[in-house]
Order: sequence, then C-alpha cells, then structure tokens
Amino acid sequence: QTIETATNRLPLNEALQTRLSSDKKRFARQAKNVGGTAGNPLVPKYIRKMCFEMRGFLNNPKYMEKEKLDIIRHSTSHILAYAVKELFKDVKFGIGPTIDDGFYYDFDLNGETFSLEDLDKIEQKMKEIIKKNLEFNKKEVKIEEAENKLKDQPYKLELVEDLKNQGEKKVSFYQVGDFEDLCRGPHVSSTKELGNFKLLRVAGAYWKGEEERPMLTRI
Repeated sequence: QTIETATNRLPLNEALQTRLSSDKKRFARQAKNVGGTAGNPLVPKYIRKMCFEMRGFLNNPKYMEKEKLDIIRHSTSHILAYAVKELFKDVKFGIGPTIDDGFYYDFDLNGETFSLEDLDKIEQKMKEIIKKNLEFNKKEVKIEEAENKLKDQPYKLELVEDLKNQGEKKVSFYQVGDFEDLCRGPHVSSTKELGNFKLLRVAGAYWKGEEERPMLTRI
C-alpha cells in the first residue's frame, strides 16, 4: 500500500524514511489491534511471524532501493508529460504511473499518435528540462479549485470527480517548472536527482482500461 509523505518537498532519502516510518507505524497499529506487538508471546504465532517478516522487509535495503527507484521513475514520468506539453500544445493528459520495469504516461493527441522521430524529440526536451535543476513543489487545493484548474483536461477532471465521489475534499498537485499535474506524490526534490532514461515504445491504451472509452496513446 502506498504511503504518502506528509510534506511538500523532502530530499529523496528523507522522503523514503518518512514513507518507511509511516509503514512501520501503520503495521504497529495493526499488531496492536490483534492483541499485542511482534514480540508478545500472547499474540498468535502466525501473527508474530508476520510481524517479524514485515520488520525484515522494511529494513531490507532492496525495499529502500525499490521505493527510491519508484519515486525517480514517477518523477521522470512527470518530466515526460512536461516535455510533451512543450511540444504538443493541445495534448490532453491521462495518467502516468510507475510499473515494474519503468513508467508510462497516456496522452490524447486528438486522434493522432507519436512517431519514432517524436520520441527522439521528446527525449531531448526531457533532458533539457532535467538540466535546469527544477524543484518539485506540492500544493493541496479544494476539489472546486481543482475542477476549475482542470476544466480543459477532461481525463484529469474525471479523476477529480472520482475522488469527489469518494468523499475527498482536497487533492494535490505537483508543479515542476511551468508544468503542473494532479498527483499524490511523492517526488524527488528536484530534477537533478533524475538519472538516465530511455523512451522505448508507443502503444494504444483505452482510458481506464475500458474498451468503450477513448483510445489514448501511451509512451
């Protein structure tokens, strides 16, 4: 389960420590709810075993590295969207999550798609943006303000409406340079923390994975 950092911007390692701390506190609460902590002999054996396994998981450097990599990939997906916005002015944005082997972002180009030459141009623009050492800044706004911000971005607006229907009163945006995106985060503190990347391919993807919804272009 994703645990958000509660602050706007933190150095990457501190952001990870905050997330790990949140995981540990959440797990401690769960352990208490079943009658004790991981070391309490009164707690059923399988619960104690689960607690010990979780302790080992959270303290495992591989967990830290995966969390760090996920944050870097997520931030790079924002730079991808930023670059596309610079090059394709009327683009509509879908979502841009991390995946097991990288990240993607979905775009609506009004029926058009990206060529391999476009990928090269986008990649170059991303490198230019990253070199500027731009900060990622988080801002929380009320649902009504978010709806106004995204009135020209129908897919993002739909996501806000989904959150509104779930009872959310506020949503968060991250801004880097001139680009602002609806996002829970967390992100790196600035683009200087982003490393090497490669845009590999273009594919079609239905919005929200539903065949009756519009076909978007995924990088």
